[in-house]
Amino acid sequence: NIAQSKELDVNLAWFWAEAELGLVITALRTIFGLPCPKTGHHLLFDMRFLERGRDDSAYIQAVTAFDIRVEGPLRDTELMHHMVAEALPHNETAVCAIYTGVPYYEAEMNLASMGKKRMDMVPDEIMWPYSAADADVLPRMERALMPIVREEGTDWVLENLTYPMIRFCRRLEARGVPIDLEYFDSLCVEYGEATQKAEAQLWEAVPHHPPGWKYGHSATLQKVLFQELGLPKSGRKTKGGRGCEDCDVGTCFVHDQTGKDALADIAVMPGGDHPCIAVLLELKALTKIKSTYLDGGAGGWKRYIQSDGRIHASAKSSRVKTGRLAFENPNVQNPPRGSRFRNIIAGHDPGKAILQADWSQLELWVIAYWLFEYYGDRTLLATLESGEDVHVITARRVMPNVDPELTNLEWK
Repeated sequence: NIAQSKELDVNLAWFWAEAELGLVITALRTIFGLPCPKTGHHLLFDMRFLERGRDDSAYIQAVTAFDIRVEGPLRDTELMHHMVAEALPHNETAVCAIYTGVPYYEAEMNLASMGKKRMDMVPDEIMWPYSAADADVLPRMERALMPIVREEGTDWVLENLTYPMIRFCRRLEARGVPIDLEYFDSLCVEYGEATQKAEAQLWEAVPHHPPGWKYGHSATLQKVLFQELGLPKSGRKTKGGRGCEDCDVGTCFVHDQTGKDALADIAVMPGGDHPCIAVLLELKALTKIKSTYLDGGAGGWKRYIQSDGRIHASAKSSRVKTGRLAFENPNVQNPPRGSRFRNIIAGHDPGKAILQADWSQLELWVIAYWLFEYYGDRTLLATLESGEDVHVITARRVMPNVDPELTNLEWK
């Protein structure tokens, strides 16, 4: 039985006969609905596909939305490994290799699936042992990691904060972020017109070059700025400039940066006050906003707005180097500062608002309390309580020979 998937736009070949499929889904709903603990590796990813259906029907159209609810306590060996060794790789085969005696088992599957990009190409005789191994190593990793977590004393954090975040993130994803579509579209038009206006100014500022040249292409921009216009170079080099002999003697035109910082440097250099620099800086800012938050490029928010008028971004309770909660596809957590962009979200639901809470310099406060509690040293705590810039105060203590008459503002 071949079914058409509206989400993937490909034909899905069901392994089960149509009459059997309902029985299989019912059995899976029963198993996952039991109150016993459920263990996974990056479990949030699996729940995203298992549970889609009932709560997501407004925007999920895939034929594989089976609404299989995952009940009971959740365990995640990836999150557990974050507690044990945050700096090491957390993928399943790496954790398995470090903490269990199971040998590496992905080579044949990776080869057949082009590095997991085409899992549909993997023959059953390869897929079945691979899937079985994935399931088999989970309890092995959990049994190996949990004693380490308990020994380090982080089991309370794991059970009471980290694991509950899995279900919390799943609810965030399903609920989505409401978008004020009318306001969003008006911003897209506004930034589109501003970009067109700035481009016209650029063509006028560089009249010898045909209009429409790709100012976002670094090689083209290097040629226009440094070879055709003869503008000074900022001194900022790309990684490719390392060891370049032509760069050393100033005859290289392909390793000079053309980003906003480099352009800002050029603007204040002798001979760098060409009118195109200011326009290019404006275009950098405009295209960045359009491609990241509006309707430009492949990463803009527009392509992620679903039929229910919301963006259902993927939450990341792990795989974040800072240890914080984050989102991807797209990153809705960090819109540009100011109400113009935050109103894209806040203006949708009457009576509701976005709350931003942040404990400034949290790590320094923790260290300050720790120093006072264990060593009786109140120096750092007093500095923080005074409201002074702790970085400036620290710098003045580290480098006491610098002019003591300088004010803190001059130091900063």
